[in-house]
Amino acid sequence: MILRIVGAVIILACCGGFGFYMAAEHKREERCLRSLEKAVELMICELEYRQPPLPQLIQTVAFQINGPVSAFFHALAQRLQIQEDEDAGAATAKVLKDFSFLPLHTQLNLQQLGFSLGRFSLSGQVSCLQGAVQLCQRDLRSLEKDRDMKLRSYRTLGLCAGAALIILFI
Repeated sequence: MILRIVGAVIILACCGGFGFYMAAEHKREERCLRSLEKAVELMICELEYRQPPLPQLIQTVAFQINGPVSAFFHALAQRLQIQEDEDAGAATAKVLKDFSFLPLHTQLNLQQLGFSLGRFSLSGQVSCLQGAVQLCQRDLRSLEKDRDMKLRSYRTLGLCAGAALIILFI
């Protein structure tokens, strides 16, 4: 009997833990997108004010933000400084392979950003960066829509799935 109770507690903890993990991942994706949005807005300001070279621009932005997006920009700046790749898009794609742990929407927005960096004149760069900000804002709005209900649902479904498994096994 004690073995069944211990098993039930373990099942409930694992399923509930997964629900709480999904809620935490949702919050992490929001934080990463906000960080990326801030980084792109800083890029726009830097380009309009100082017009630094691309590696220096990315390095400056990397120091202004934090979290995994900052680490991505540090790695991208290093890759661009050694000039192994023919353009920023190729460098971004290679760095993104090392940062596969980033949330999906953040990866897609970074990939889109990388393909537009360093390709156009100043006004073209600024308009591409403004487009990237709008993409981040769109993704953030979709994540924030009914956010509390989604997070509560993730947690509840995890616990309910655990309870259902316990009922099935006992």
